[in-house]
Amino acid sequence: MKNKSAWLYPTFGSILIGAIFPILASNTLKSTPPFLTLTLTFITAAIVLGVTLLIQGKIGELKNTKAWKYWFLTGVLNGACFYGFYYFGLLSTTPWNAALVAQTEVFFAFLYFQAWRKESLSREHIFGILLLVVWVIYLLLPRASGWNLGDLIILIGMMFAPLGNYYQKTGRTHVSSYSFLFIRYICTIPLTGAISLLSGEKVDILILNSVIWQIILMGVIVFVVKNILWVEAIKTVTVTRILALHGCMPFLTLLIIWAFQWLLPTTTQLISWMPILIGVILLSRK
Repeated sequence: MKNKSAWLYPTFGSILIGAIFPILASNTLKSTPPFLTLTLTFITAAIVLGVTLLIQGKIGELKNTKAWKYWFLTGVLNGACFYGFYYFGLLSTTPWNAALVAQTEVFFAFLYFQAWRKESLSREHIFGILLLVVWVIYLLLPRASGWNLGDLIILIGMMFAPLGNYYQKTGRTHVSSYSFLFIRYICTIPLTGAISLLSGEKVDILILNSVIWQIILMGVIVFVVKNILWVEAIKTVTVTRILALHGCMPFLTLLIIWAFQWLLPTTTQLISWMPILIGVILLSRK
C-alpha cells in the first residue's frame, strides 16, 4: 500500500535546505555578480547530475522527446527568470527579507492554478493563503525610506516560479528527477551566461577562487539535492499545498542567521512568525 504521507519527507528536506539558500547566495553575491554566479552554479549542478545519470545508467532518458518542451520552459521560467530576479534582488536586500518575499509564490500559485488549472482548494486553504499573503504584504509595505528595491525585484521573480513548477511537475512524469534537472540546467546555462556577458559582469580571478567553494556547495546542496527533493514532492501533491508548508522557511532562515551570525531578530520579525505559522497549519490540513 502506498504511503500517502510519503511526499512530506522530501518536502521537509527541501524546506531545511531552502532556509539556508538565501544566506549562502547572499554571502556569495558579496564577491561575485549575480548572473555569473548563477551560471557557475548551474554548471556545477549539471556536472554532478550528468555523472549521476551515467552511474545510474539513465542517460537514455535524455532521448525522450516528450520531456523536451518541459525542459526548455522550466529552464526559462525557473532557471533564468525566477533565479535571475532572485539573485539580482539579493544584491539590495537581506536573506530574511528574501525568504519572506518568497512566500508570495503561494499567492501567485493560487491565482494561476485556481483560474487556469482549476485545482480545488477548501475554505481553510483559501483563508490560509490570504493570511500569509496579507501579512507578507504588510511587512513589506514601504516605510519612511520607501520601498526596498531588492524586495520588489524578488517579488517579480516569484511571479514566474509557479508556472515553472507546473511544467516541472508535468515533465517529471516522462523522466526521472535527475534527467529533468540535468537538461533544465543545460538549457539555462546559455541564457544566464549570455545575460552575464551582455551586462558586462566581471570578477577578479583571485576573488572568484576565494568563493568558488561556496558556489560548488550551493550547486550541489541547493540546485541538486534540494531541487530533487522538490521535484519528488510536487510529483504527487499540488504545488500550492507544497508551497504552503514552505511558509516556515523565513523563520528557519531567521534562526540560522541568529545561530551563526549572532544577529538578534527584531520584534517585528518575531511577531511575523505567528500569522505565517497559522497560515501554514491551515494550508497543510486535508
